[in-house]
Amino acid sequence: MKNAIISDAKPYFLSQAILDLEKNAQICIKSLIVFDKFAPVSHKNKIWWFDLVFSSCIWEQSVNLTQNEIDLILKNYHILEQNLNREKLVELLPPYEIKNIIFKFVLFFKMQIIQNDVQIVIFRDVPHGPFDLLLYIMAKSLKIKTLFFMAVNENLSNLYENLDDIGKFELNRTDKFNLEQKYEKNLPYMKKPSFKDKLSKKAKILNLPKYIKHKNLTHQSSKILYDDFWSYLNLHIIRKLKRIESKRIYKKLYKANFNAKINKNDKFVYFPLHLQPEATTDTLGGIYCDQILAIERLRAILPKEIKIYIKENPKQTFYMREKHFFDRLKNIPNIVLLSKDTNTYELMKDCEFVATITGTAGFEAISGGKRALVFGLAWYRFFEGVSIYEEGIKFEEIMSKKIDFEKLKNQLFCYFNNAKNIAISEYQANLNANFNKQSNLKQIQKEILKYL
Repeated sequence: MKNAIISDAKPYFLSQAILDLEKNAQICIKSLIVFDKFAPVSHKNKIWWFDLVFSSCIWEQSVNLTQNEIDLILKNYHILEQNLNREKLVELLPPYEIKNIIFKFVLFFKMQIIQNDVQIVIFRDVPHGPFDLLLYIMAKSLKIKTLFFMAVNENLSNLYENLDDIGKFELNRTDKFNLEQKYEKNLPYMKKPSFKDKLSKKAKILNLPKYIKHKNLTHQSSKILYDDFWSYLNLHIIRKLKRIESKRIYKKLYKANFNAKINKNDKFVYFPLHLQPEATTDTLGGIYCDQILAIERLRAILPKEIKIYIKENPKQTFYMREKHFFDRLKNIPNIVLLSKDTNTYELMKDCEFVATITGTAGFEAISGGKRALVFGLAWYRFFEGVSIYEEGIKFEEIMSKKIDFEKLKNQLFCYFNNAKNIAISEYQANLNANFNKQSNLKQIQKEILKYL
């Protein structure tokens, strides 16, 4: 039986699968760290992550960080800070307080791992957000086995031990996936909400008892943020005013800058901006969670006459799009900024190649016969036609990539064939009309036991 730390094991059918493993004496859960205080998960070692930040109790910290561990944290500090910054509890904090929170997490996780003789850390998803990535890095530095899930589609998920394993698969079959050679894809998460969806959302608000209960739970979990009523009032007002101003600035600067027209005579590379915050950039992008850094490096490898067409993400809000973002972006020479409404597939057809951090646009490009350059741990990074950015890569090297469409269909079949027939999110379960909770539970347990 292995001692384990479980990090935010929601949705609740996933947590149930893991708790049942403990009942069967296959793991011993030393800590169950939850994101939501009122998550319907019962365990004697359940820890709400807010308590790790705000608790006034003194931990028995019999651990210190080695120089190697400090160097590892500092090496990844920008990414760790980016993940923590997603949360409203740090929205108004100065940088030095964010640093203190990060190191409180680090010390606590090291103490938990060493004092409890932890042998495996299991994550519900790609490690991201305020504490997951920190825990992953700490486990790796102590040579502790890690395991996390990653959704593939509504029916399939992958299990990985390491972030660097994402996208790796065995070419163990000669079958071919039924893939049509075109850019357009039917992506559920990119669809605009229908009138029915909007009405359904409003109906939830109109359900007054349910709405009040939800707001009350949110308030209860947020109370720890505030010392008293005046603290709540002041911080709430300041945060609200800051967001209103950020939204105003974004709308103004977006309208003034992302308004260029497509020139049919241009040679260009297409770079669609990612929605942030998302794990696809904030973890899987590595240092390129800073998207402008990727564009700056892209500019450095392109011939001067080739432009970069940059399209804003249709779902992006003011987050990470304030004044200095626009100032820095405009300093990059020979770029063209396009509105959210620009047809992405028209851009794919005319570009030299598509550049992205990990976005689906890269897969759409190669499935339509166009090359792609990726900066992060994209799930399709080892497919036909994809170049992985590294220092020294040449424009000619990217352009020399060929796409054998039959080989691509085989790679895609093998990638899906290597995935597991499990759903690990409510989103997947809701998309799958044939989802069966009990059989899914058993399959999750079976797959975890293989790794144990």
